[in-house]
Amino acid sequence: MKMLIVQTAFLGDQILTTPFIRAVKRIFPDSLLAYLTTPVGAEAVANNPNIDEYIIFDKHGRDKGITSLFSIAKQLRKKKFNTAFLPHRSFRSGLLVYLAGIPERIGYKSAAGSIFYTKRVTR
Repeated sequence: MKMLIVQTAFLGDQILTTPFIRAVKRIFPDSLLAYLTTPVGAEAVANNPNIDEYIIFDKHGRDKGITSLFSIAKQLRKKKFNTAFLPHRSFRSGLLVYLAGIPERIGYKSAAGSIFYTKRVTR
């Protein structure tokens, strides 16, 4: 199984996501777990033994704008993820995993991008 965690929020949010990363890997030990994050986020969780692959999304730099969003979605589509977890309540992140065609998209019911989720959880 190929799973993706999308966390493009601030540094504190990145750090608060680390227990979730550990839990996902504990529950699905044989899965490939990728982490889509910002350049700063990648530094915050660098060398996390539970993350198999880092995908950098520089949403305020080189990946800013709708064209880049489609480009990243295309890259994700090629990787054929089964599931995406969205602990950040971003509309852009929800749209991204939807455009990537990831069949199972899980995030908070209260999220701005929840319209793109297949499963919504309460906070």
